[in-house]
Amino acid sequence: MIKSNYIKFISLFIIPFLGLYICGCAAFVVGGAVGLLGGYAISRDTIQGETEKGYDSLWNAASTVLNSMGASEIDDSNRGIVRARIGKSKVYITMEQLTPHSVRLRVKCRKNVMPDLTLSQKLYVRIIEQAE
Repeated sequence: MIKSNYIKFISLFIIPFLGLYICGCAAFVVGGAVGLLGGYAISRDTIQGETEKGYDSLWNAASTVLNSMGASEIDDSNRGIVRARIGKSKVYITMEQLTPHSVRLRVKCRKNVMPDLTLSQKLYVRIIEQAE
């Protein structure tokens, strides 16, 4: 009985963490956040997801998060575009009303020429958490 519990523990907890350690894949890290945020997609330099939070709520949350991180920003609320600079990274946030009850949020960050997915993910999570 004890041996069976030990095998379950290894197969459920240790093996996934070893997979993360060995390959360093972001998919494992993102998989943990999917349950909290409702899921989002990652491309080469963009994190995007659909949410049922209101457009105005997301817009205000994005402004609050960017201001708290000391970003200088250029925004156009009518088109749903925010361009900002956080440190050496350029940030592009777009919001698109899909239906009356859903909004697509895209966060794209680039540091010099390379994608900054860590900052993109951090901003996406904070905006979703901040929105009402």
